Amino acid sequence: MRPLNSAHLAKLGWRVFNETDSFWSRVLRANYCRNHSGFANISARSTDSPIWRGIAENVHTLYKGSGIAIGNGRSTSFWSHKWVGPKTLRELATAPVPSDVLPLRVCDYWDENRGWKWELFSHLLPAPTLSSIASFELVNDAKYQDQLFWRELPT
Repeated sequence: MRPLNSAHLAKLGWRVFNETDSFWSRVLRANYCRNHSGFANISARSTDSPIWRGIAENVHTLYKGSGIAIGNGRSTSFWSHKWVGPKTLRELATAPVPSDVLPLRVCDYWDENRGWKWELFSHLLPAPTLSSIASFELVNDAKYQDQLFWRELPT
């Protein structure tokens, strides 16, 4: 029963971050997300509800299986979210990423007139990753928001 319960709690956690307009999701995020925009750093305290503690306990499954489809790049962290592949760019970096650039978003590395600002990050990433980034093109329109999606987990 434990694996089944874990699967249901992970699915509930997925819904918390995907059904952002639903009242129950807004209440949970307002009470428990503590300034987090995603589930990478979700945690629970002993005083939190049993449901939230269960979601937090199973958030590793969500983090492992999620990705972000880039639209305008305004809500996605360039270095800390998984938008290029199954790992963050920070994990793929060949040198330490300076702390002052860690909060930058994907759109901060994009220029509408010339494309990617390669000079800001190419020295920190391996060639295959740079090739993957080159395949992305951002849309400078608020209606094309970044979207969380589920990628297939390796068996």
